[in-house]
Amino acid sequence: MKDLGKIEKFDKFNIRKKIILKISNNIYERCDLIISPSHLIEKQLREFGLKTKIAVISNGLDLTSFKGSIKQLGSAPKLLHVGRISYEKNCDVILNSFKLIHDEIPDSTLTIIGDGPALPSLKVQAQNLGVENFVTFTGFIKREQLPEEYPKYDLFLTASTMETQGLVILESVACGLPAVGVDSFAIPELIHDGKNGYIAKPFDIKGIAEKAISILKDPVLYEKFSKESLKISKSHEMNSCVDKMEEVYKTIASVKNKKKRNTLINMLFSLPDPLDQFLRYFE
Repeated sequence: MKDLGKIEKFDKFNIRKKIILKISNNIYERCDLIISPSHLIEKQLREFGLKTKIAVISNGLDLTSFKGSIKQLGSAPKLLHVGRISYEKNCDVILNSFKLIHDEIPDSTLTIIGDGPALPSLKVQAQNLGVENFVTFTGFIKREQLPEEYPKYDLFLTASTMETQGLVILESVACGLPAVGVDSFAIPELIHDGKNGYIAKPFDIKGIAEKAISILKDPVLYEKFSKESLKISKSHEMNSCVDKMEEVYKTIASVKNKKKRNTLINMLFSLPDPLDQFLRYFE
């Protein structure tokens, strides 16, 4: 028996991925419709071979809670990152980028809201970078408190490469914050490059910093981006998303009921005619 571990082209991750996709597709194909929170996920499902109908409906956001106004850029910009502090969120990239931002704009500060396994190493990293006095780690904050937090800040930063929609990004733009993110997964659907912020390449520390600096040094551009953020968030208003969801369920229910009626009619017509059977008895 061959040792798979010694086969040059054996890729455990790739095989596992193919198995997961095969199982997922088998489950998805049994559905009448798939609801995706972003166009990116819809595109990926199609690339994986899924033929089932897909409706793209945002998870939605209560804009009566997360609400903002067009922001004005201050002289001491406050940068913000919100989310689970885990390694796949690439918060270390944000810290490295902030070091470059702070070198260029000494009055700038960064607040990181959230908790997770990467938090201790981030605190050490901030010290090693010499920015520990300009970075605040709040730890976990209850969700109901977040609507009060976002408006305190000027710019949202994310380096995450694993967002199927990016709820915290949506919350930040709903509060009028321009944002800088990376070109990965669904992030460009909320951060429109050159419209309400900028998109950098994944893990591009210098690129993220440069794009943030360009926003923070241009009050006119900043105000334009803030205004566009508010506009983008309106298409994710919760009631509108609920209405779309209800419409989808009504459509599916209507189709299912029609199929049931057609099946019943076909069954009735396929039953033997009682009179015909009676006459055949006497032949």
